Amino acid sequence: MRYIYTGYSLTRKFMFMDNNDFDTIIIGSGISGLSLALKLAKQNQNAFIASKEAITEGSSKYAQGGVAVYSPENTEDNLESHIQDTLDSGKGICNEAVVQEILSKGWSQIQELRKLGLEFDKGFNIEGSHSYSRVMHVADGTGRAILKPLVDHASRQSNISISQGSELISLIKSGTR
Repeated sequence: MRYIYTGYSLTRKFMFMDNNDFDTIIIGSGISGLSLALKLAKQNQNAFIASKEAITEGSSKYAQGGVAVYSPENTEDNLESHIQDTLDSGKGICNEAVVQEILSKGWSQIQELRKLGLEFDKGFNIEGSHSYSRVMHVADGTGRAILKPLVDHASRQSNISISQGSELISLIKSGTR
């Protein structure tokens, strides 16, 4: 029997694909989707990732730029400056609370990626509208470099299921509703 629940929340219990139970369905297998799945797996939740293409073929792999982050290793920079630079370059369309939330967690996310084996180039670069050097790179393929350990680790988790070549509309139409 196949069931899928649609609506505003994708964090209910789901049963489909041979009666597997999933706590969360994640649409997209890029850096964000894989990071979320790994976080949920650590919390003993079952995640299902639906990827339109092969898991390695999303747009994340094409991100050549670096990751802008305030680091305590970079003594010339500070979090408040990074937040202000982001708000200034957003020209009034940024939600300040969201900017603060995301940027305040940046360094811990870098540490998580390092634990997965990602090695950034040494040093920080100044780019764009940043006031200080705070951009970290992996050569000129940062997106591809971040994606690889995420794919490797997600593929090894027993509570993460990945469907490649699945579009959201296909998943909904294949249900019994």
